Amino acid sequence: MFFSKKHEQKIAQLEKKLSRMDQITSSLNKEMLVMTLDGSGVITGQNSNAANELGYNLEQVQSNKLLDFVPEQARGSKHFQSLKTAIEKGEHWVGAVQFQRADGKQ
Repeated sequence: MFFSKKHEQKIAQLEKKLSRMDQITSSLNKEMLVMTLDGSGVITGQNSNAANELGYNLEQVQSNKLLDFVPEQARGSKHFQSLKTAIEKGEHWVGAVQFQRADGKQ
């Protein structure tokens, strides 16, 4: 295929941007607890950090709503409310929220 110089520059720019995004994703997966959700807040995946720290294997969390793992006493917090709102709006969220671990601890 033949592209104009303008298209070639745009492709190079997008490839560079994609490379940066891949680096960020890789870094987050190495350092953070990551759970991926579908549009309704159902867990579809987790990284090994989340599995190790929380004590759940993928089968135990997959197909469950993330909010169901937040202890009842933590559901009134600002962090919980911002998480819930982000899920409802389909927005990205970064923050800290109490989570019920497999061993019962929070």
